[in-house]
Amino acid sequence: GAANLLAADRARRAGLAYLALGDWHGHLAVGPATHYSGTPEPDDFGRTATGLVLGVELAGPAAPPRVVEHRTARYDWIAADWHISGSDDLAARLDGLAAASALAGLVVRLRIAGRVSLAERVAIRDRLDNGVAHELRWLDLDLSELQARPTEGDLAEIDLNGVLRDAAERLQAIAEEGGGQARLASAALERLYVEHQRARRRGGA
Repeated sequence: GAANLLAADRARRAGLAYLALGDWHGHLAVGPATHYSGTPEPDDFGRTATGLVLGVELAGPAAPPRVVEHRTARYDWIAADWHISGSDDLAARLDGLAAASALAGLVVRLRIAGRVSLAERVAIRDRLDNGVAHELRWLDLDLSELQARPTEGDLAEIDLNGVLRDAAERLQAIAEEGGGQARLASAALERLYVEHQRARRRGGA
């Protein structure tokens, strides 16, 4: 609050060689002799210059301090929005993520958009939920904008001519119409596809 405000030049006014401030979750230089050090670990997405400590060297009361950042964080927090066109596109994005940092040290909020086939959407969800999520420290995944455009092959996988095929085509039509029921219809179609695949695998076993 207002009662806690400090003048930006408080260090100079008080004759301080250095003024260390806390309670700001990123490194912030208020002035040459006044810094918020941030936190030794990031604690949210969107933090800048955090996950570090400051090494401060003072040559004397009147000398300007030498301030050096030292990384201490074990984890990196990344928020990303990807627009993909298929499984190969996703694989390339994941390869880039792995090349940039060790996956086990990443906390990731991932939003994926695009239009893919129904089979690809199911494969992408499975890759992320049952693969990537276990390789990362933590994954917050949103696929609500990754739309499935079922192909003839997708529908044939559900059912070639029977009742399930009729249901799948009706759900596809509702999803493509848009409106309040579109997301629900799309999710129902995906669930129908997945459950039919599971039933086929059980029958084959």
